[in-house]
Amino acid sequence: MTSPTPASHDTNMGKRRAITVTVFLASSMYALDWTIAAVTLPDMQGAFSVKQDQIS
Repeated sequence: MTSPTPASHDTNMGKRRAITVTVFLASSMYALDWTIAAVTLPDMQGAFSVKQDQIS
């Protein structure tokens, strides 16, 4: 097997960085969405005077 050329090595590194950034952003968005839901849903529940057993 031959050693990779510098151009293909740069392309592979670019793809790895793009994948890493995409996974990082997706994970961050998921964590942010979950945090917002966990904080606001109980607040909304109290604002509408709804008990836990009334939520379907």
